[in-house]
Amino acid sequence: MAEQSFLQSAVDALQQSAGMICTARDLVVQNGGLWNDELARVDSVLFEIHLFGVAGVGLGAEGAVQNWLENAKAEIRAPAFAS
Repeated sequence: MAEQSFLQSAVDALQQSAGMICTARDLVVQNGGLWNDELARVDSVLFEIHLFGVAGVGLGAEGAVQNWLENAKAEIRAPAFAS
């Protein structure tokens, strides 16, 4: 369940951010991920984000962040099943 709280915190941070791409970059890097600043600026390149077990893919960083947000919200809404 701790993963869910990190996920919700990241969603909240991105939705409240004036600079979503910068916030996404900070979250990814602070949590041990890699971020390519050069490719993030190119809107015609497929960009991928992995954060808290959720992936987001899109054209450029903006598309990837938007896709990550959609996927993260779906993950939060999904019922938790016991293993």
